[in-house]
Amino acid sequence: MLREIQRSMQYIIAKNVINELNERNMDYAIVKGCPLDFYKTGQTGDRVSSDIDILIPRDDIREMEDVLVRNGFQCAYQPGRKERIMLLSGSHQMPPYSKKAGGLWSQIDVNFDMFWGEYTGKRIDVREFISDTVDMEFYGCRIKALPPLKSMVQVILHHYKEMNSLYHLTGHAAARKRFFEDVYLLCRRFPQEISAMNLYEACSGYGILPFAYYIFYYTRKVYDNGMLDAYLEILKTERGEGLLEYYGLAEQERRRWKVPFEERLEQDVSGLIYSEMTESDIEKLERNRRVFG
Repeated sequence: MLREIQRSMQYIIAKNVINELNERNMDYAIVKGCPLDFYKTGQTGDRVSSDIDILIPRDDIREMEDVLVRNGFQCAYQPGRKERIMLLSGSHQMPPYSKKAGGLWSQIDVNFDMFWGEYTGKRIDVREFISDTVDMEFYGCRIKALPPLKSMVQVILHHYKEMNSLYHLTGHAAARKRFFEDVYLLCRRFPQEISAMNLYEACSGYGILPFAYYIFYYTRKVYDNGMLDAYLEILKTERGEGLLEYYGLAEQERRRWKVPFEERLEQDVSGLIYSEMTESDIEKLERNRRVFG
């Protein structure tokens, strides 16, 4: 019961924000959280989301922030002009905004890029990516969400980032079973829309085949189901194979894992990560923790 209240309050507190986004006809998509759980199971699920993730075009950041502040959401960290420029050019999101009501909190994370700040390849046009959202409703809030195939693309990039970012690797388990559950259940529930060929075409078009292979390779290790073999075969690239035994998003911070995947699954490896970090890595980590918590 408490979990349901916590989950619903995220949306109830944020309802005015979401309503205003709809009234302004702004381009946005709510990613992960309730939409993803609904795709996976047909229900909102029982996982308590710690925040609401909204994906918007970079050009709409100012308008998004105005909507948040006008509806009582506050940003705990206010970057100066120089730091704000750095955030916009070297990150994929703004510092989180939150609002308290009745002893409970709602936090909104504003994402404006599909990739991480260190990424040097071709970027995905976010406005195009969210141009075909679908309507959903959770806890009285009418929201825009990504269709299943694009949800899978977003999941692939998000989970790759979490499995390789020093910020995340020093904050939680190196590889969570939930990551692979997301991928497996999406494939199982949408076998036509997220077929191996459709996913290949999408990932090839967005230039993310290596990351897709990486995620599906480890999903196949967790789920002993031949259904995944077709995805592995078609998504396989030499670069994707080359990523498997390494962590780190940027080339200069990439290092080979000293423990096998089975020993990283649901395990805290922060001690190992810290032992291999350079002064530059530590400085970057401290900056990210100061800004994003």
